[in-house]
Amino acid sequence: MKFVYSALASVALIVGTTQTSFAHGGNDYLGSVFLVGGSGGGFCPRGSIPAYGTLLPISEHQALYAIYGTEFGGNGSTHFAIPDLSDAPMTKNGSEMLYCVVTNGVFPIRP
Repeated sequence: MKFVYSALASVALIVGTTQTSFAHGGNDYLGSVFLVGGSGGGFCPRGSIPAYGTLLPISEHQALYAIYGTEFGGNGSTHFAIPDLSDAPMTKNGSEMLYCVVTNGVFPIRP
């Protein structure tokens, strides 16, 4: 239970730092999570992927791995996982909402 809570807290922290700048030039923070809705089930914009718990190769996503590590899964030597938020809420009219993870963005600076 503690792992689930810490994983959700990590996502909440990342969501809290999300900028809505896909419309403003793509300056979103790498690893941030945002919600997309639409009548067609939604899709993730360029530079992001659906948050379905997908395993990604560390060699191709080193900066994202530096942020997530193995918090959401993976073996830590060749692969790591992004958050699985596939149980997205439904909207009032029944269309699905989709969580996306920024894979091409600005690396967040630590204070």
